[in-house]
Amino acid sequence: MTSKLLSALSTAVLGVAALGQSAPAQAGNVSNAQLSCYIDTYAYDYATIGECTGVWTPGTANNPSQAVFQVVGLTAGSYTFYWTDMSTGQVGVCGTNSISCLRSIRVNQFKTVRVTVIDNATGASKTVSATAEFLDGWN
Repeated sequence: MTSKLLSALSTAVLGVAALGQSAPAQAGNVSNAQLSCYIDTYAYDYATIGECTGVWTPGTANNPSQAVFQVVGLTAGSYTFYWTDMSTGQVGVCGTNSISCLRSIRVNQFKTVRVTVIDNATGASKTVSATAEFLDGWN
């Protein structure tokens, strides 16, 4: 009984050893990072790179609404995000672990947001920005 158990354990250990080691974690790549945005309305909203526009009329969006900013173009990896609302000068407006950031925006207002993306494995960084504009389509 003991020899059968030892044989089974040996086979299991050899099987696990044959699987080999997993590949080491790879660094991400910030070189293609861009910042997209859209204004959240009742319609299906499409994000665009660098700048976006939303139009308000009664029944089509809240006022104020949300300007949604999101980093795109990153490869798999571990990143830190430092968000700044350039319209107010406020630093740290969204979480450092968040790839997206929501900012309140009113009709006839612009919001410019800047984010510095840092690859945690290499320390490489890139700063990108986008501007959202919320237009009054009623008056």
